[in-house]
Amino acid sequence: METVKELTVSVPMRATQRREGRTVTWTVEFAGMLAYGGTLAAARAAMAETIVRAANHARQPPAFARDDDGTLVVAVPDGIGTAEYRVSDGRARLTSHSVGTPAETVARVHHYTPLSTY
Repeated sequence: METVKELTVSVPMRATQRREGRTVTWTVEFAGMLAYGGTLAAARAAMAETIVRAANHARQPPAFARDDDGTLVVAVPDGIGTAEYRVSDGRARLTSHSVGTPAETVARVHHYTPLSTY
C-alpha cells in the first residue's frame, strides 16, 4: 500500500523591493534564480513556478540534430534553459542558450534536422 501526503517546505529566499516613481517591483532570489512581481506574494509565486520548472527541466534528455552545414548539434538541459553546442572532431563549442527543453530547442531551428536518439 502506498500513502501520498502533501508537504509544505519553507525555502529561505532573499526579497528586495525597488521603487521607481509610483511603480514598486519585488525581486526574490534563490540559488541564483530571480523572480519578479508587483507584490511580494506575486514574486514568491513566480519563484515557486521557477523552482518547479527547473526541477522538471533537469530531467529532460539531450537532443541531437544535424545543421545544414553538416555539423552535429547537441542541446542539453542547463539550469532552467537549454545550452546548445556545435560538436566537431576536435571540440564542442557552446553556441547559444535558450528557454525550453532540448527537444523544443532543436525543433525550433529551421535549418536543423533532428536526429533520433534510438
